[in-house]
Amino acid sequence: MKNSEIIIIGAGIAGLVAGYNLQKKGFKVTILEKDLDVGGRMITKDIGNFIVDGGTQFLSSGYPIISNLINELELSYRFVETSPYVGIVKNKKICKFRYDNPFSLLRVLSFKDWFSMGVGGYKLKSLIENLLLNDYSSWVEFDNQNAKEWSDEFYTKNVTDYFIEPMLEAFYFQTPEQTSKALPIALTKFILQKSKTMTLKGGINILAKELSKNLNIKFNERVIDIKTDGNMVEIQTENGYFIANKVVITTPAPI
Repeated sequence: MKNSEIIIIGAGIAGLVAGYNLQKKGFKVTILEKDLDVGGRMITKDIGNFIVDGGTQFLSSGYPIISNLINELELSYRFVETSPYVGIVKNKKICKFRYDNPFSLLRVLSFKDWFSMGVGGYKLKSLIENLLLNDYSSWVEFDNQNAKEWSDEFYTKNVTDYFIEPMLEAFYFQTPEQTSKALPIALTKFILQKSKTMTLKGGINILAKELSKNLNIKFNERVIDIKTDGNMVEIQTENGYFIANKVVITTPAPI
């Protein structure tokens, strides 16, 4: 397979990281992207005098692959911590707490609810301490119930309403009813290992731009069909056909 052709579908962060690493190992890589820019959901827009990140709005010091790439691409001087404060609406008022200070949660939760979170976190610690945050498959044992049902039972309903749900919807754009309990349990590991919420000065899309600099990316190539024939793969786009030895699909799961 050395020096053979690999086609990657999608120039979002997953496709760019795949292309960057494969090319470093000597593979010939082509990335097909349906839009006219890189980054996918990791986008940055200049609006007036402001730099606004859309889609992916934060990174984490707990993501080892991203953190290592940022160092390798000499972007570490841009990798900065965001504000640790979170505002939760309760009784029509904004209650502010710090995600890195468990005691500040008492501004949002009763002592009983707060205590249940502490006990629950202690129970989870031994179960998740060896699981990797960058390997989804290692969390499969927790993928057997939705987050709301689990949190209501494992903690309390107030913990779900005033901590789990706001965190899932604000950080991951997921509702507890439609999300596996694996996600809030993974979030617990971020908290236990004191991971920090980070961003990139100048916009989060800078990482995508840096990764794409030496990659062969074909824009405006929406893939409509993939066929395999022996050891080859035929990829049909709206503009024509591509042939490759292997294909890596990095589009969102529904696509």
